[in-house]
Amino acid sequence: MKLRNVIIPAVIAGIVLSIIFAKSPGNNLIDSREFEFTYEMKIPEFPESSENVDIFIPLPKSDNSQNISDMKLITDLDYRIEADLEYQNKLLHITLQKDIPNSLNVTVKFNVKRFLEAEEKYSMDTNLLNRFLMPDSLVPTEGIVKEESDQIIKNPTLTEIDKAKLLFEHVVDTMVYDKKSTTGWGRGDVLYACDARTGNCTDFHSLFIGLSRAQQIPSRFVIGFPIPEKKGEGKISGYHCWAEFYSPGNGWVPVDASEAFKNPRKREFYFGKLDPNRVAFTIGRDIPLRTSGGKIKKANYLIYPYVLVNDNKFDYVQTEFRFKDLN
Repeated sequence: MKLRNVIIPAVIAGIVLSIIFAKSPGNNLIDSREFEFTYEMKIPEFPESSENVDIFIPLPKSDNSQNISDMKLITDLDYRIEADLEYQNKLLHITLQKDIPNSLNVTVKFNVKRFLEAEEKYSMDTNLLNRFLMPDSLVPTEGIVKEESDQIIKNPTLTEIDKAKLLFEHVVDTMVYDKKSTTGWGRGDVLYACDARTGNCTDFHSLFIGLSRAQQIPSRFVIGFPIPEKKGEGKISGYHCWAEFYSPGNGWVPVDASEAFKNPRKREFYFGKLDPNRVAFTIGRDIPLRTSGGKIKKANYLIYPYVLVNDNKFDYVQTEFRFKDLN
């Protein structure tokens, strides 16, 4: 097995631990956290009819909220590091043709220094602002979404911060974090969320994004993994996502409505701040991926490996995610 090291350049931003938003019980959180993250993928068997395979694995990037370093890609397969066609998320792309192996394994390891997002000014990146006003396939901005948004925002002269706060409070007040009572949760389907009023973090934040875009507030979907608050090491069962809205003068402001629901004492904290117990991988919905044959496939969101066999989505993929604190 070959060990190939890909070092992602560090982008370490100076963190000023003050914020324009109200103080909250969450302010006593640690201001940063350093840990190793391991992302493993295994495909135990391919169909006998396999002629071409495309595998897309998301890779995290450094930004003002996290520093990614010492990335190692462990595989005996050829690969490319590329970006998706719209949001420029970083991807590991493996293509196989004709001589398809019986099985394969890919491991990605890297170190993370994640910061408490509590700066006076957030990232002022204005790329794709217009895109983050547009609907996604499962995030409409018209119809009942616009009606619900207008019922919340009765004063159109409010600032983006004030509007977003009202929408955040509405989502936390009217949604229930529940992955058992109904089917359809987890897809980030806003119409489902409007009807069922239940779901996981994907549904909470898709609703917030749809309501915000209906008020002409650019909003974007961010997905990664949660890290247990207690330091140590162990497995991570699944992803976590949150949202960011854009406010002129403040930039991209994070919100975590599902964590606010689960932790009422930190409700104020999660509007405008994020704890460092997480790592972000990708942004956006309907993420366009170009296959080895030149076709475009769109991922609803991208956190788990996206595998195509003969240009069809292939779901028999095993994954395991682990963390280990470094200090």
